[in-house]
Amino acid sequence: MKKLLSLTIAIIIGLAATSSFAATIVYGPAVTISADANVISTDIVGAYNFSSDATNSTVNGVSFTDVTASTGTTGDVTLANFGGNVDSTFSNSGQANTPTFGTLGADFQAVLGGGLFGNDAAMDSASITLNNLSPGTQYQVQIFANRTTDPNLRTIDIDGVTLISNANTADLIGQYTIGNFTADAATQSLGSLAGSSNFGVLNAIVVSTVVPEPSTYAITFGLIAVAIVAIRRRKTNQDRE
Repeated sequence: MKKLLSLTIAIIIGLAATSSFAATIVYGPAVTISADANVISTDIVGAYNFSSDATNSTVNGVSFTDVTASTGTTGDVTLANFGGNVDSTFSNSGQANTPTFGTLGADFQAVLGGGLFGNDAAMDSASITLNNLSPGTQYQVQIFANRTTDPNLRTIDIDGVTLISNANTADLIGQYTIGNFTADAATQSLGSLAGSSNFGVLNAIVVSTVVPEPSTYAITFGLIAVAIVAIRRRKTNQDRE
């Protein structure tokens, strides 16, 4: 019985550690931007676009806060070591009639129009940090990279995932990625931007919480129930002795 109790407690502690202290962000593959509906819209914690002009936008029901500085803290986001940022007319200038970009809403065009940039060396040390997170909470972060001013290859790399700012040479439209992590502290870096090239533009991020799968709760509560039964049986046996 002691072994069963010890094993059950160890499993519960292991599950808690796995779910609460795995702060590495796991990013999914790059996806080409295609519609306003690409913007995640449930359980939103915050959304920020990094244009240099003060243009707050709403896309797919999500309100974006415009961050006009390329360094410092705005809301729950801290930026450091970027070369600068450009306004909302930079990336979409002359591209309103491209096959995909022209179908996007005006606010999404504004969000994708400006953003953070830097040359290759500058981006190696650039960073984005999320603040005021709740440790143990699961989060999702979506990152957009779009620069449709010309057909030259321009990229944003985030922890090894390459976002091509003009993914389709005919369409000149960018890409996004979605990462998942469980906060282990109040702050979280979004990862290394080393490898970004040719003045790619990082336009915006969206942060949301993620509700754990019901099966996770079922396993955890089941193990807790086993532990409680084991403790009660042990106490009963001790009383009889």
